[in-house]
Amino acid sequence: QVVVSEEGAYYELNDLPEEFGGGAGDRLERRFLTESEAVALLKQAVGTLSRANASNTRHISVLVLYARRGLADRKNCYVFEYRPVEYEEAGKPVVIGQFQPDVMPLFYKLKVDADFAPEALNMPRGMMFCMANAGDRHLLIRVPFVGDEVHDLNDLPGTDTLQ
Repeated sequence: QVVVSEEGAYYELNDLPEEFGGGAGDRLERRFLTESEAVALLKQAVGTLSRANASNTRHISVLVLYARRGLADRKNCYVFEYRPVEYEEAGKPVVIGQFQPDVMPLFYKLKVDADFAPEALNMPRGMMFCMANAGDRHLLIRVPFVGDEVHDLNDLPGTDTLQ
């Protein structure tokens, strides 16, 4: 489910309610893409993931769904999650499924806070998500993480028990 208004946009996956994101404000970009444009943007971003390491990356989260079965069907999804922990030896990224570079997904989300984010997202850091449409126009939302009112909800104080 994707909701778009003049004030912002967000997505929530009905089968994965813990997977949601969005933004509000006048810096949010909403536009429609052709299939080739949507696939090229995703391919460009995924092409930068091999550069991620503990010294140049704070957080990367990629979710690509090729079928409605979501993560239950690991052949039709791609997940890349990397968040190195400060002052600890950084682990390897979590990778699930296989990236299909020439296939238009039903949905994809990329959240990148890394030194190479401009190459991945064409913005200093942020998130973009794309929802495929039955026609030839696919909705892209770009949320730059810049400005005084940007808050990463993952960084709020809380208990580890309620993750």
